Amino acid sequence: MGVKRDLIRGECQLIVDSGGASTELTLVDGSRPIEKVSIPLGAAVLTTEIRGNPPTAFEIARLMIPIIQALRSAPGKVAPRSALLTGGTAHHLVAVAKANPYRLTRRDLEHAIKRLLRRPAKKIARKFGMEVERARLLVPGALLVTALLDLYALDDLRITKRGLRDGMAMAFVRDRFAWFK
Repeated sequence: MGVKRDLIRGECQLIVDSGGASTELTLVDGSRPIEKVSIPLGAAVLTTEIRGNPPTAFEIARLMIPIIQALRSAPGKVAPRSALLTGGTAHHLVAVAKANPYRLTRRDLEHAIKRLLRRPAKKIARKFGMEVERARLLVPGALLVTALLDLYALDDLRITKRGLRDGMAMAFVRDRFAWFK
């Protein structure tokens, strides 16, 4: 409900809400849900596997194993033509990549990952105005998003400012005041 206005009518799309502990994947046709899966893997969970600051190349390679394993349960009934990414990771990756605030491309993700691997989280946080812990989550978040692009053979994701919390608030208001109708 929170991202409904950002969906493309009549198009099969993947909605990605990647949080700290899980990633919610919803395949929709227009705004009608087809299939949804909650993957018990998010940026905070993946960050527990990182010791280096910034992470080492070996740590990055090792992170791809649980990502690829988790994505085996991703929706697969139909291939989406596009994807919509919501959440804090999306907006922070856009900032680090210095990308279009409404679209994140493979090239943008590669640029962001390179920048994140050159500097410690504290410097990234200071430069882009975020908390250090949020900066530490960006590499795993970017790897997860890149793996999703690979899985569905997509070149980019649209970014939305709305998300799960917005949908919850809208549903609350709708249900709470339904008796006015």
